[in-house]
Amino acid sequence: MPESQSDSQSANSSIQYWQSFGIDLDSDGKIRVPARCTRIKLDVGLSFSAIHAIRWLTDDPELFCIGFEPLKENIELLRTSLSELPNSIDIEERFLIVNLALGDVVGYRPFFVTTDSGQASLLRPKKFEFHETREVRIERLENVLELLPSRFERVDLLKTDCQGTDLEVISGAGTLTNRIAVIVCEAESDSYQNSSNSPSRFVGLLEPQGFIWINRPNLLILILRKVFSQLPSFIRARILTLLEKESTAVLRKSGAPGPKIKTVDPTFINLNYLKEVENGSITALQWN
Repeated sequence: MPESQSDSQSANSSIQYWQSFGIDLDSDGKIRVPARCTRIKLDVGLSFSAIHAIRWLTDDPELFCIGFEPLKENIELLRTSLSELPNSIDIEERFLIVNLALGDVVGYRPFFVTTDSGQASLLRPKKFEFHETREVRIERLENVLELLPSRFERVDLLKTDCQGTDLEVISGAGTLTNRIAVIVCEAESDSYQNSSNSPSRFVGLLEPQGFIWINRPNLLILILRKVFSQLPSFIRARILTLLEKESTAVLRKSGAPGPKIKTVDPTFINLNYLKEVENGSITALQWN
């Protein structure tokens, strides 16, 4: 078979593969991103509300967001919610929703679907009831980052909320972790079997790659986080909604030059992008 024909078939196969998960590639094999978008953020673990991604997109008209959610029923609920937004067309054009789980290997794994779908996980829950397991596709983050158009030299923010597997997600970025400016990760390991999401493991992974942990919590914060994490997702969503106006107001008041980082979970800054974080051109807003 001629080499050019083989290459063409390989490219078509790659396009079909990624399309099956909701990623539309152009003729160069890159993700289609509107020309008006100049920044990219990643939200891993959207659940059915994607409250953070929607807030980011609403606040920043030049932002493109890629979100990952392995449960199709959650994606359907999310798309319905998006269609009801006043600026739904603009948001949907800048919000790529990918029906994949991310991890440190490529393949299929059992996924535990909990009664509260916001607690579903690749790991068996200790504290939440699950009503079924199903096979879901796992991809490495580095394979997705390689699909970004060349004009994006960095990803401003990677936020993970993966119910015990956040460390696997970040590990899956491989050497391309150095293209990520800010990482916000959920250090939750008590609610799922065999979770390695301890803060010390995040430090061990990220500090050798040039990241610094900027919000090491005190004991009170740790206790509050523990209580909050045990609440049902609909109560947490309600609390987040009540906090939203205040949090957004704080962010907007910080319009003067200076950092615009407001996060709760462990947050790591890539020292290569410290200047951009300090002058406020890279932002991070996260509540839970």
